[in-house]
Amino acid sequence: MQTCRPEGATETQNSWKRASRQTVRLVLFCLGALVGCGQQPPEKEPVAPVTEERSEDLRQLIAEGISSGAKEIVIPPGRYRVTPQNREHLLFRGLNDLTIIADGVEMVCTETTRAITVENCKNLTLRGLSIDYDPLPFTQAIITAISEDKMSFEVEILEGYAEPGSSTGSVEIFDASTQRLKGRITYYGARTELTAPRKARIVKSKTQTAFADEAVGDLAVIKNSQAPGGEIPHAIMSTDSMNLTFQDVTLFASNSFGFFENGCDGSKYLGCRVERRSPESDPVPRSHLRVRSLNADAYHSKNAQHGPLYDRCVAYHMGDDAIAINGDFHMVTASEGPQLRVLAKHRMTMQAGDEVQIFTYDGSRLPN
Repeated sequence: MQTCRPEGATETQNSWKRASRQTVRLVLFCLGALVGCGQQPPEKEPVAPVTEERSEDLRQLIAEGISSGAKEIVIPPGRYRVTPQNREHLLFRGLNDLTIIADGVEMVCTETTRAITVENCKNLTLRGLSIDYDPLPFTQAIITAISEDKMSFEVEILEGYAEPGSSTGSVEIFDASTQRLKGRITYYGARTELTAPRKARIVKSKTQTAFADEAVGDLAVIKNSQAPGGEIPHAIMSTDSMNLTFQDVTLFASNSFGFFENGCDGSKYLGCRVERRSPESDPVPRSHLRVRSLNADAYHSKNAQHGPLYDRCVAYHMGDDAIAINGDFHMVTASEGPQLRVLAKHRMTMQAGDEVQIFTYDGSRLPN
């Protein structure tokens, strides 16, 4: 994973290893459009295209392996199209000491909701899986006209991409000639209005007049929801699990974050990839290549007790941060001598014996 490394990064990494659940961790942000923080990215190792369509039920194959008591489940290579249950395409809950080998396996999510949920698992390894969506969680269009006040613009949906629903969401502008995000233009809260078949109007919020650098011929990438029962975010979401390993897992798309973990301990991400899919390997013919991979962060960790470890992972063309590691702040509501009353932000993430750091509203850190 390429990141901008500050002075003293080695000591910071050592501090992470010693840190407890509530120790504030350094957050490394690398904007999605700036791969390697301005450095030339290394030559990418392309993911081998999957061509064989499989008719088996991927969920059933895994379930049968688990019920047999096997500690290693090998999935036959090929492309599996999966329909979600309860808005999740795959669910792993309460599993221990299990390895799933999915070398050469591609899972195509058929709705823009969660690909994989991992809950309360220990020593679970997932290897080799590639994940894509059809329909995609975003659509691409070409700008055909811009209003005089530059507060709205007309677009025509490119062939191979679904029509967006009438919704409010993020819109990014790409230069069609370079396939790069244009001046880091992202319009949050923009409204999409369908005006005719394959045509739409994008209306900006009033706070976003300052950008206005889009031009006719640029590409607009619009978040798109195609989940009839409603969607839950993120491609792979892991919670309250220990010693998870994701090895050589590739994400081509996600409705939000790619790899997101919360409250995990000792997770490892080895050789994982986030990248936009090449036209050569895309099973859906499109008039223009995908310019985005994920809709938001590539790798995101929250409230980890130890770790996570990112080793030889890469991230390209996602809609937000490459990597973010953070915890939660809880509000002190009262104090009596050395005792503090704390209001949990969502759930209480501190445990007995944890080290706690206290900050004032202006960011000053108080003594332990």
